[in-house]
Amino acid sequence: MACALKSEKQALDMRALQSELMVSALSCGERDNYNQFVKEHKDYLIKNSTLLKSYFQRNYHSSAEFQMNKFITELANASSRKSLGRYQEGFCESAKEIFHQVQSVKVNKISDIASKEEFSSMHNIVECN
Repeated sequence: MACALKSEKQALDMRALQSELMVSALSCGERDNYNQFVKEHKDYLIKNSTLLKSYFQRNYHSSAEFQMNKFITELANASSRKSLGRYQEGFCESAKEIFHQVQSVKVNKISDIASKEEFSSMHNIVECN
């Protein structure tokens, strides 16, 4: 995939974090925490969604929506695979910790959590130099 501008890279990482939290809501019974996360960070999530669309539009033009939906689905599938079988307990414990982290920081610091290797490696799109 093409490199991302700094703001787009943050949005890609944020989408990976959001996918992880969404899957944990379903797989680990963390629906209340997820709903609280979305409610508290609604404006930030909308901003990141706009930047995500920008990345795909800039790189894929007429197939931007298809490529973005594919990207989001792949993130969700990757998180789902991590949540299955013998890995579920570790996944759920990790999810609780992530929810604790996002609930204890200011909105502008969530990107620091999202930029961690565990999320940025879910998509492997690098920031343009």
